[in-house]
Amino acid sequence: YFAANLGCKRLLVELHNLVGYRVIGDLQSDSVLVGKSGWLYLKQNFGWESLRSESPLSRRNAAAWRRSLKGAERWLAEREIPFLFVIVPSKETIYPEFLPAGAARARSISRLDEILALLRSANVSHLELRAPLLEARKHAQLYDSVDSHWNGHGARIGAELLLGRAAELIERPASYAELDSRLSPRPSWADMPLILSLEERVTVPSVELVPNQPRARRVVPPESVREPTRKQQTRMVFEVPDPSLPKALILRDSFAEGFMPTLSEKFQRSVWLWTHELDLSLVEQERPDIVIFEMTERFLSDAPPKLITRQARR
Repeated sequence: YFAANLGCKRLLVELHNLVGYRVIGDLQSDSVLVGKSGWLYLKQNFGWESLRSESPLSRRNAAAWRRSLKGAERWLAEREIPFLFVIVPSKETIYPEFLPAGAARARSISRLDEILALLRSANVSHLELRAPLLEARKHAQLYDSVDSHWNGHGARIGAELLLGRAAELIERPASYAELDSRLSPRPSWADMPLILSLEERVTVPSVELVPNQPRARRVVPPESVREPTRKQQTRMVFEVPDPSLPKALILRDSFAEGFMPTLSEKFQRSVWLWTHELDLSLVEQERPDIVIFEMTERFLSDAPPKLITRQARR
């Protein structure tokens, strides 16, 4: 009780982290890593495990990954629904030069390399964004220095490539992948300063990807909910009054928020589920034209996704 209610606790936490970040350059934190030039990297939620890549992918986990993804693709193919698995690289993969000297990879092969090899050998339809983002970083900064997510520059590349691949899978013309969006200035999402209680002291300018002429309406939760809670964000549904557009079921994590407004414009109905569980029983409810599974690289170090094809009995 005393530790939780200590007077001025938040101020002391802010001071401790601010000194560690600005002066010492080391937070001694299990959540956030201080890099060079003030860059921050995420350690929590498999961030450190992904960065280090100490343990090779075991045969058991490799088999589970293959069974889950290939099983989902096969199940959907029987219903003539394309499946696309999208891997978004973590920040340290695109900007490793700002990592501190003590944060080197344990192996030359990362978990991303292992999963990509598995996807190719299993012939699973997938989209890997590492090479395009490494090329694009020559022209713009794709991830903010104090945020673990990509900014609008990175999200735009992801949206273009994802829609291009989706157009092929659902047999749409190439023009379907053209974005009617722009980059709009905004402060960075700054998730790591928020973790450190420094959100009001550590900010950087950023950009977000927004539609030029938005038509998508959020029906779940309703647009009257200005700031959906984390629970409400687990299922978000957007609709566009255009029956000529396809429907999509999208499994995702927080990275998808960077292109959610733009991609929602491309579907008559898009259901966004914040989960890495492949509950294919939802497909029978939604009857989408395509299922997209977006996953950030660091979650490749987590357990393989579960494949659920029927609802449990009550």
